[in-house]
Amino acid sequence: MVVETKSAVTHEEKLMAVASHASLAIFFIGPFTMVIPLVIWLLPKSSRFVQFHAKQAFFYQLCVYIIAAILFLIIALLSLIFIGKLLKPFYFLAWIWVIAYGLFGAWRVWKDRPFRYIFVADFIEAGEK
Repeated sequence: MVVETKSAVTHEEKLMAVASHASLAIFFIGPFTMVIPLVIWLLPKSSRFVQFHAKQAFFYQLCVYIIAAILFLIIALLSLIFIGKLLKPFYFLAWIWVIAYGLFGAWRVWKDRPFRYIFVADFIEAGEK
């Protein structure tokens, strides 16, 4: 699916796509960050470009929060035997990487460069066929 065409994307569409990706930067409000790309995705007048990026950002964030919850439970259980305390810094570093990847996506879209989340974009395209 090719949705990146430099000349066809308006400034407003680009801003909406960037907001979808960058919404993960406000992670401290928890999974509510997923509301931003979901609302943008479901806007009735969204272009295919905006819908694709909002859908990508939504499913990326959904996966991130599911994996984060599972890892948090594992680390909490392992903390009972001290090993989990050693894993907490890696959990923190993983969050930094996840947020940086979302911001990287926002930057790529802002600079009119194509961006696709690894695995997520393929999953979305498979669902559309």
